[in-house]
Amino acid sequence: MQPKTEFRLKSAGVFALCAPVLCWLMWGHNSPLEKFFERHETISHWWGSLNTIPYVVSLVASGNLHSGSEVVLYLAVAAQWFVAGFILTSLAQSVRGD
Repeated sequence: MQPKTEFRLKSAGVFALCAPVLCWLMWGHNSPLEKFFERHETISHWWGSLNTIPYVVSLVASGNLHSGSEVVLYLAVAAQWFVAGFILTSLAQSVRGD
């Protein structure tokens, strides 16, 4: 595997691991930052708007339009941010001329 591709995949993996952790910190019932994000709703709403597609995937996969599957949501968030991280890393490398 080429070093550029390896770096892109590793960077995308970091995005994919960090995004579900951020979701849990913002919306998890046992999150240590739950009270903070209840008082600062703008951050939580902004993050939620970025993750609209994973919500829809979660709702469709669960078959219940009132409550989606949390496991599917976290997997879909990780997949979305893996793709986003790969694209952002590729763009950053092309701008740098690597």
